[in-house]
Amino acid sequence: MPIPSPVVSLLALAALAAPAARAASVATITALTLVPGPGAGSLDVGATIRNTGPTSPRCALTLAVGNRRTTMVVTLLPAPGDGSSTRIEARLTLPEVRAWSPERPALYLLNATLESGGRTVDRRAVPFGLRTHAWRDGRLTLNGIPWPVRGAVPAAGAGIADLAALQRAGYNLVRLATDPAAAALRDWCDHHGLLALGDGTEPDSAQHPAEVGPGA
Repeated sequence: MPIPSPVVSLLALAALAAPAARAASVATITALTLVPGPGAGSLDVGATIRNTGPTSPRCALTLAVGNRRTTMVVTLLPAPGDGSSTRIEARLTLPEVRAWSPERPALYLLNATLESGGRTVDRRAVPFGLRTHAWRDGRLTLNGIPWPVRGAVPAAGAGIADLAALQRAGYNLVRLATDPAAAALRDWCDHHGLLALGDGTEPDSAQHPAEVGPGA
């Protein structure tokens, strides 16, 4: 089902998987970001590449989601002191969008491969999902369909076991922080169909689970 991209949410934003094992490299991928593009199924992908040596290597970065891929060639600046970074941006268009939902938590995989001198010097993989959500007339719509909410703000220090317990208790939405420390929690929610919204900075988030609604 195609989803209008202006209201698409991307899960796992700016996340990086653990780097693949590799020999000493001339460059590394230090950040990947995804934002909705101008059309349905369109993704704007950004990659930050850090030069780790004193020369100006010529590198090829390939970004791929399924059978959609693009390759860009760039010459990196020599690394002064602790290294320099180059930002690369590209657009990918998915032929068909499978919307993420709690019933069917469909996830895509962005693969980023960096090559130089005929060899792979870095490789990263980031899972992400696509969905729409909005409050309309006091109700949450998910992918354009009204969705009954039973939400909670987990207590400070909550872990995956706490999220699983909330889900078993019938909660279907949680508000989580967007800082790196909560990345594992957001990833678990993405894979297990628990909707995660918000930034978790409200006063309730440091207390016991609190109900979440349109004004929260």
